[in-house]
Amino acid sequence: METVGTFFRKGLVAENTLFFQVVLPPDTGDRFEPGQYAHLEWASPDNPEEKGDGRDFSIASPPDEWPVLSFATRLTGSSFKKHLENAPDGTPLRVSGPYGEFTLPPGLETRKWNQPIVFIAGGIGITPFRSMLHHALGKFPSVPFFLFTTNRSVTSIPFLDELRGLARKHKNLFLDQIVSRTESPLPPDMESGILTPDRMFEAIGERARNGDYYIAGTPSLVSSFITALSGSHILPEKIHADPFFGYP
Repeated sequence: METVGTFFRKGLVAENTLFFQVVLPPDTGDRFEPGQYAHLEWASPDNPEEKGDGRDFSIASPPDEWPVLSFATRLTGSSFKKHLENAPDGTPLRVSGPYGEFTLPPGLETRKWNQPIVFIAGGIGITPFRSMLHHALGKFPSVPFFLFTTNRSVTSIPFLDELRGLARKHKNLFLDQIVSRTESPLPPDMESGILTPDRMFEAIGERARNGDYYIAGTPSLVSSFITALSGSHILPEKIHADPFFGYP
């Protein structure tokens, strides 16, 4: 798919984290699978960048919202991100894709309660999981989903209230949100500290060996969990990684 969509800014979903949408022409083909990404490029950039005027963004919306695509990003001060902050609604935005194989495993309709899907999200790495959860939770109520998120602070957690709402609505979603910065008082459903594989395995319990693991976030977080999962004898084909470059 290569087309020109229309940009709409929707506001902040966490501290310094922008939520925006691109509306595609109604006859656009090639729908996406939850977890894939698109390449976005300003049609007429004000300040062209040496490394190009496009960026890759994980699609944060489920396929049933097509032809609207939703995205979220940390605002880093780059020319591209500044344009996201300031461009008027209706600005043309080139869209190509979808790309990527960071998608849900096949056979969810026959998956059993002892075969969990485990999501590990560092910061803005939550975006592909938002798409997956909105798509799959209601369709596959017998599949247990575990979502572990790690952020610096409560105010930096993207989609905080929305994720809490999903966990209340869907009994097959276990939500564990951790902040690395000590804050007092913390909400009762949250702890400070470091998300470790041991903590994750303890929460999942005996089903951990049967799970599929999806990790999205900084390269250091992704690589550390890949190492830990491999060391715990999780099969390589059960480990799926999506490192997000360009974020601290």
